[in-house]
Amino acid sequence: MDTIKNCLPCLRTRRNTEESSQEEIDISSRPRTENTQRRSGSIRGSNNLLSEIPLNAPEQQTVGQHSNVTEVAGRENAPKTQADIENEVSTGANTPQQKLALVKTELTEELEKESYKYGSGKDCGYLADKAVKIAEEHGFKASLERETSAMLVEKGTIRGDARQSNTEEKKMWFFGSHFWCKIEGIQYDPLFDTEGRPNMDLQDGIEEYRDYRIYKFKSGNAMVEGQKDTQITANTVFQSYKDAQEFVLKTTPDYKSDSD
Repeated sequence: MDTIKNCLPCLRTRRNTEESSQEEIDISSRPRTENTQRRSGSIRGSNNLLSEIPLNAPEQQTVGQHSNVTEVAGRENAPKTQADIENEVSTGANTPQQKLALVKTELTEELEKESYKYGSGKDCGYLADKAVKIAEEHGFKASLERETSAMLVEKGTIRGDARQSNTEEKKMWFFGSHFWCKIEGIQYDPLFDTEGRPNMDLQDGIEEYRDYRIYKFKSGNAMVEGQKDTQITANTVFQSYKDAQEFVLKTTPDYKSDSD
């Protein structure tokens, strides 16, 4: 009996070993997929999720449904219109350009309400100051900019005035000084409603000639200042100082100086 009892554990061990060997033979003879499902508890009962993922999935497009890369890139690099910028502002965008767009819009609305007309007391300084105040109300960085010298500026439309210039002969704008502003680092001229520092031809001297003032400018331009109740009543611009002198001579042929 002792001998039989001592052999029982050996028999059990041998039987387990044979069963394990048989199981390994059965597993190795099964299809690969079935083996994987049996060994991976996370896959069993999942309807074989891995088989649902295509091996060669097409690349997803990142911009709409367009497949033309050149077309998409061209549209992304296209310059934004004023309407685009204002739309981004209304949706919460907050770049310097969009802040300036907001100031422009509100300035235009306020000027329309007051039926703004360009003139004394409501000139470039008035407009620049108004734009700065609007910007500061929104918490934007803003400052007034000024040039104190007399200047000529190329002709063009200004706010509140139907004219394109205020000089004769060579059509330009003449200002004794000029104001504009800077908003979030961007130069802005509210009078011309343009971005960037104004392109100014600054005064380079003044000459008195036959009782008229002739302004000289750095570009070589010259302007005869008009005077009321004289033969030259309008500011008149010429290509050179010599041309301005000749104009005064022709216009005032009967001129006599005090020394005559």
